[in-house]
Formats: sequence, C-alpha cells, structure tokens
Amino acid sequence: MKRLEALTAIYDRLSDRIVVTIMGAVAAELQSIGHRPNFFYLQHAMGLASSMGLGITLAKALGAGDLTTIVAKVEAVGPSGYVTDLSLLENRFQFARSLRS
Repeated sequence: MKRLEALTAIYDRLSDRIVVTIMGAVAAELQSIGHRPNFFYLQHAMGLASSMGLGITLAKALGAGDLTTIVAKVEAVGPSGYVTDLSLLENRFQFARSLRS
C-alpha cells in the first residue's frame, strides 16, 4: 500500500482527531485528499511533529485554556514556495479554532 492510499483509507476517521503532519509529501498528499480545520501542516520543522503533538496532548489533558508556543528568532531566509497551497498563517488560525471547539 502506498502512502496516499493509506491516508485515503484512514481519512474519514480523522474528522474528530487533531492531526499534525510532518513536512513535505505527507502534508501535500493529505491536503490533496481534502483540508480540514483540525489539520496542521508543520512545514520546515523536520522532526518536530511528534513534539508538537505531545505538547497539544499534554495541554488538552491538563486542561490548559490556551496553548502557548515559544519561538526562537533566527536569521533565516524562507523558501520561495511551500509544498501545500494553504498559507501557513491561515492554517495556524484554522487549527487554533479547531482546538478550541
């Protein structure tokens, strides 16, 4: 079974789940099946999807009202384009609203 087939097979079960993807093809393939507000495409942060998922799970389990993220400022040049056509800022706000509902 190919990855896209596997994502398609479980897609209907993801409607009430928090989904944080890794970067690259997985994010693009999941979005090609259909974007949902509870999907967060973590791009250009290789290896951090599990940390993000753990943080969300702990915050929800502990009853934290707001999720907080600490971002370190670095001098970097962003990529010329992203894998998905959903703007990262738009996805961030949709995902935050989905977590609160």
